Amino acid sequence: MDFKKNRVTHAKQKVANAISMFTKASEEVEQANILLNDEKLTRINEKEELEERIRQINNEVDDVSNQIESNNVLKSKLSEFILK
Repeated sequence: MDFKKNRVTHAKQKVANAISMFTKASEEVEQANILLNDEKLTRINEKEELEERIRQINNEVDDVSNQIESNNVLKSKLSEFILK
């Protein structure tokens, strides 16, 4: 009877250890998921910031292009005026 009781006790300990290991692994997975989600959010924010900076640069390029075009028109008019 003691032998069976010891086997049952040993089996219960193994189950308790397995549950403990599973719980710890689950907590580690949850922590890893939190870190991964934080990293994803950081990258999304960085991407949005880069996209905004690209829009700003494109606007600046458009402004410079418009200024160049305007300067070319003025230059052409000035040339016409000088030639008259």
